[in-house]
Parts: sequence; C-alpha cells; structure tokens
Amino acid sequence: MPEDSWEGEPTSLRHTFQLGDPLGEVAKRLLTEGAPFPGDSLTNSEAYELGRILVYRVSESEHVITDSYRWLDDDITVLTTFLMDTKFCIADWYADQKGLLAGYPRDECEEYYSYLSMGDAIGDRVEEILNMGQPYSCDANLEAEETEGQFVCLPYLAVMEGREYYQVIDKELQFDLDVPAEFFCNKRLNLIHWYERQLEKSFQELNSRLRPESMEWEINHLRLLFNPKEGGHGVSIADTDKEGTTLIPTT
Repeated sequence: MPEDSWEGEPTSLRHTFQLGDPLGEVAKRLLTEGAPFPGDSLTNSEAYELGRILVYRVSESEHVITDSYRWLDDDITVLTTFLMDTKFCIADWYADQKGLLAGYPRDECEEYYSYLSMGDAIGDRVEEILNMGQPYSCDANLEAEETEGQFVCLPYLAVMEGREYYQVIDKELQFDLDVPAEFFCNKRLNLIHWYERQLEKSFQELNSRLRPESMEWEINHLRLLFNPKEGGHGVSIADTDKEGTTLIPTT
C-alpha cells in the first residue's frame, strides 16, 4: 500500500501523523505489564525488562510475538482479529501459550493472568492523531483554540456484509466517514493528509450540488451537506478504494 504523506512535510512531523501499528504497540505494552509468565524465573530481572517483548505485523491477518527472555522458544503468532477484539486479554492468552509449552496445568496459568484487555487500539490512535491536526481548512473558525474531543472513531459490524468498519465522526463539522477496518492496517497512512483530502472532496461535491445563491449566507458549507438536522448525510469510502480517494454518499 503506498505511503500517504504530505509532500514537503518535515520528516519528523510526517511520521508523527502516520497511523503506525497501534495493535502491535498496545499488545507490546500489555505483555510487558503482564510479565512474568509461566516458566519464567520470578527472581530474574530480565523477565521484567521493558524491551523483552516485541509485537509486529507479518501479514494482513497475523502479528508475531518475540520474547528475548525466552529466546530459545519459537516466536508465537497471534491473529490480528484477536488484537482487534476490544475484550481480548493478550497477556493472559500469552500466559496460556507459554504455560502449555512449559507443561503447566490451565489453573496454574491463570495465576499469571493480569486481566488487561486490548481496548480499541485503532480507534484511540485515529482519534489522537486527528485531534492533533486541528484546525482543519474547513473548520468554521480557524482562529479558535483546539476543540477537545473533536473526533470520535467507533468500530461497528456491518451485519449484512459481515465486515468490520470504523465510523470517524467530526463533531465540529457534523461530518462522518465510514471506513473499512482493514483500511487502517496501513501503518504509513498519514491520517491528517487523508482527512484533509476527504474534506476537500466533500466540499467539491457540495459545490457541484448546490446553487451558488443558496450558499452565500453559509460560513461553513459542509454543514449543509453533512448536518443530519438539515437532511444531510455522511459519506463512506468505497470498498475497492484502499487509499480512501473515492467517496460514496450514504443514504
């Protein structure tokens, strides 16, 4: 998947706005907090080191856990869908895997449980980065201070499709985007640039729909198109468009 970034943007800032791998990062933190695990030496400081665990994506459907303390053991593969489950306790699951390898009974593995769930790692990261990008070019008042919690990113399941989506909601513009969950698997995705493009395309769509005289009084034109109280609608990214460049109005 191609990198989506601002041309001419300073490198450090560009990486700040990239999505990264929030699933791997949260899993690593929870595994670090969940140590020690069955078979570890409770008196060995290396079992508690911050750099002991690494979690990284190896395919669209899998992440791998490497453990420097147990370096003779094979790496353990975990399904990415597990990490996307907000209630999934990665450290407890890992304790079961290590306990099985070490010959521990299941009830003894439970003594190592930390009961810390993944939460919504992707949604939290999307909200964090989009809020860092305020104000946006279509905001009503570009001189205003940042709005705390302007963005909300919520997961949902399209039952008829059997497909996971995220709904990105901009409360300032009353504008929303429905995004397939796999779209946010691109760690190089520049969220700020991507969102600016969605606003620009939506603004162009609005201008093509409304007569010029109907917009003369409206400071924020996007409110006309996306305000539910005024008969507006949200937009979704086309299923076949991995880069988010095609918008389809939702009914």
